[in-house]
Order: sequence, then structure tokens, then C-alpha cells
Amino acid sequence: MIVAQTKSDSNVVIFICDVSSKESITNAGKLSRSAFGSVTILINNAGIVSGKSILENSDFMIKKTIEVNTIAHLYTIREFLPDMI
Repeated sequence: MIVAQTKSDSNVVIFICDVSSKESITNAGKLSRSAFGSVTILINNAGIVSGKSILENSDFMIKKTIEVNTIAHLYTIREFLPDMI
């Protein structure tokens, strides 16, 4: 989820984003730039923990953990960093 405040700080705009989906991140980037212009700060704070050992985890959860805890951060950086440079 991407939460952005307007400049008056009286309104909040929420964009729902599946950080494990590159397409969802790209769409959130477009929506953010359309609403506010260039993004000036990115807080990569997504993460999941299953609470199970690796032997107990399903293939789906192993893959989802890697997608959310690692790949999502790389995709969000690639989406928003160019405007910050």
C-alpha cells in the first residue's frame, strides 16, 4: 500500500499496491506521479514472515517471502529512484 498526503496535510490518498507484482508497483508509480508529481522519498518497509521452519513452509510461501522481502524492494527502487536522482 502506498499512502500519500497532499500538501495541505488535510487529505490522504491511498493507492493499493501488491508489492510482489511488478505491474502493480508500476501502476502505483504512475498514480503517485499523476497525483503529486515526482516522488521524493521511498520507504521500503514491506515484509512477511510465515513463522514456520523452511521444512514446514509451502512452495507458495517460500516464493512469496522472496518476492515480498527481496524482489519487491528492488522493483520499487527501480520505479521511484530515477525521479530522485
